[in-house]
Amino acid sequence: MATRKAPSKPEGSTPSSEPTRVHALRGRVAEGPFARGSKSEHNAVFLETRAARYVLRRRDGPAYADQTLRKLVGWTVECDGVVVSYVLIADRIEPISEAV
Repeated sequence: MATRKAPSKPEGSTPSSEPTRVHALRGRVAEGPFARGSKSEHNAVFLETRAARYVLRRRDGPAYADQTLRKLVGWTVECDGVVVSYVLIADRIEPISEAV
């Protein structure tokens, strides 16, 4: 099955705020600091793909401290959803391979 990636931007450009639908976007789920040094600083769950790193959110999940997403840290997953700037709002998250 082919993997479609979110469109990449040229190096040095800013992420687009234009929503982009993605299908079968694959990557590894990771957790780490976000917005370091700002009032919004917190640990976030990310989807790390070959092309980019996105803050990962479930469409119907909480914006912060989503325990369902935290359980997927270390897993490779496939997602459908919408990318807005640096955030992937996922309609579907399917685990592909287990955390090692």
